[in-house]
Amino acid sequence: MAEMRWPSGVDEWSEAYESQLEIWLKAMEEQEEGAAFLHGLPLSAHMRESWETGRFWLNYAARKSWAFDAVFWNFLDERCVGARDSGFPDEELWRTKLDLLSCEEQQAMELFVRRKMEDSQERITADWEPAKPRGRLSELLFE
Repeated sequence: MAEMRWPSGVDEWSEAYESQLEIWLKAMEEQEEGAAFLHGLPLSAHMRESWETGRFWLNYAARKSWAFDAVFWNFLDERCVGARDSGFPDEELWRTKLDLLSCEEQQAMELFVRRKMEDSQERITADWEPAKPRGRLSELLFE
């Protein structure tokens, strides 16, 4: 799948996509009418539910790390975590979510960020044995 391009912003892309999605889903529903489905749910219903619940955006953000920040703050934050605290500039919104993490999780996040910043200074491609990335992941997942 080609990367989404958002020259006019993700909100405008979403609006344009949603109108086209509705046309596509109606055409699919017409073709699916009267058909039997292996799991009882037509693809159009699954696609509509994915868009309406925000699962579309969650899946997209998980697959496209370059878009995670824009997708999270525009489409997932309030839907998944609740209303935002007002009065914070956009670049400070993440700080309002820290209390959702336990002390242990906050410390793990700080360690992760520190390591990523150190790694970015080295500008080298890591050539790790398989156990090293597994160990780092285990630290983050508290295993």
